Amino acid sequence: MAPWFGKRSDGFKGRRSIFVSTLVIASFLFALIPFNISFGIWLLILLGIQLTATVLTTVMDALASDIATQLSKKNVIMTLHSIATDLGAALGPLLLYFADSRFGVEGMYWGAAFILLLLSLRWWEPWRKNRQICGLIRK
Repeated sequence: MAPWFGKRSDGFKGRRSIFVSTLVIASFLFALIPFNISFGIWLLILLGIQLTATVLTTVMDALASDIATQLSKKNVIMTLHSIATDLGAALGPLLLYFADSRFGVEGMYWGAAFILLLLSLRWWEPWRKNRQICGLIRK
């Protein structure tokens, strides 16, 4: 699925619009998990979360590559992107394990939904004001 989404992000609407809309969808899906719903619907929600994770990973890699091509120190940007991704993958589960005892499982899902929504607003706001920020959006 990643190559298909990668090709779509190269299209007319650009990467940011796909990134922002996927963040909103992921936020909505994470917010639904704690509710008492049927097992089949729950599995569909989890499948949707996996799909949004694939899209977000693909588009974030492409965004990092776009920014790196505009700068003289391309290797630095890609190295920082790799370190941040690996650090998040390593520390995320550990931090969530400790946060679970404080906020509970439901609180963790709603917190994830809130963080994803905040990220979508952060990425959407500059896109709305100036469609040429970092040259990432095509006119």
